[in-house]
Amino acid sequence: MAIQPLTLVLRGSAFAHNIFLDGNTFRDSHSVEKEPLVALAVAGLHYERYNWGIHFNVMISSDNVDTTKAPAAEGRERLGTFDIEWRF
Repeated sequence: MAIQPLTLVLRGSAFAHNIFLDGNTFRDSHSVEKEPLVALAVAGLHYERYNWGIHFNVMISSDNVDTTKAPAAEGRERLGTFDIEWRF
């Protein structure tokens, strides 16, 4: 069994249409200014044994909407996960 103690992932996405930000697809409706490109970085630490493992990942993404028009917006999205797995 191969053990990867550290992972690093960099990803970019482009969105042509997002119904939650662009509004109705077939007629004019409310919309939000959005960024066409979104970047995501994930870094993780892992400890694995034969039948169990512990994983910790931190994810951060670039802004997907213009936060200058929404003063309450925080900007970059940050998320951390802690996973424990048991294989049987």
